[in-house]
Amino acid sequence: MRLLVDVGNSRVKWAFATPDGFVAEGAAFLDDAAELRILLECGWSPDEIRIANVAGAEAGARIAASLRQRFRVSPVLASSAATGAGVRSGYTEPRLLGVDRWLALCAAFARYGGPVCVVDAGTATTIDLVTATGQHQGGLILPGLELMQSALWRGTSDLARLAGTEPRDGPQVALRDHPVLLGRDTGAAIRYGALQATVSLVRDCLEPLNRTSLAGSGPPLLVITGGGASALQAELSEARQRFADAPGAGYRVEHRPLLVLEGLALDPLCFDPPP
Repeated sequence: MRLLVDVGNSRVKWAFATPDGFVAEGAAFLDDAAELRILLECGWSPDEIRIANVAGAEAGARIAASLRQRFRVSPVLASSAATGAGVRSGYTEPRLLGVDRWLALCAAFARYGGPVCVVDAGTATTIDLVTATGQHQGGLILPGLELMQSALWRGTSDLARLAGTEPRDGPQVALRDHPVLLGRDTGAAIRYGALQATVSLVRDCLEPLNRTSLAGSGPPLLVITGGGASALQAELSEARQRFADAPGAGYRVEHRPLLVLEGLALDPLCFDPPP
């Protein structure tokens, strides 16, 4: 049995992998020791631990040490590679591609094939494109949905005052009679602005994959993961219906909340040697 751990910028996700799939899935805020005890006090006994860490060396070392002490197994740290699971990295220096992005790409291509656009809507939102032949074309990194909103709250005075209180939840998709979701108060305008800016960028990224699909490789697939995936998926699905005849509209949407962990479970994959 393997323990798979995804250490993100704000949250830690984990699952125990068996031949039949994932069991005992969980998540905790990165700095919440009480929540992390759920993992450390579980009754499962892995014989291998794999970690994907993008939260910095200190956080990664702290969690790895806790897991090593608890399970008596030395964790293996995943790293990005030039090739894996049929994907060829598009980065000039493949090792500098964030390991969470790399694992998500490998997992999506291994499950679905290509062409595929992978969107991870977390603290940051990342967008990566892979062709039907497995060539990673590169990607984009932008502030996540909540981070976009926070930047306006913290960087302005009037917007915070006009909106009342700082929002704590992600954007909520509402019914409307306009092709663009327009806010009717300042808080809604900020939430919808962040949501639709991201949606528009994702749709623009899908357009070249959609052109490729017209040549016979099938409609491109959009795979979404991360904490903001639900709101983003809902709006992207509605946008696909509203603009059915527009470029980039012929895509399918899949939500895979544990996509990075799925990548960690793949064999073979490039890992750093155990400490």
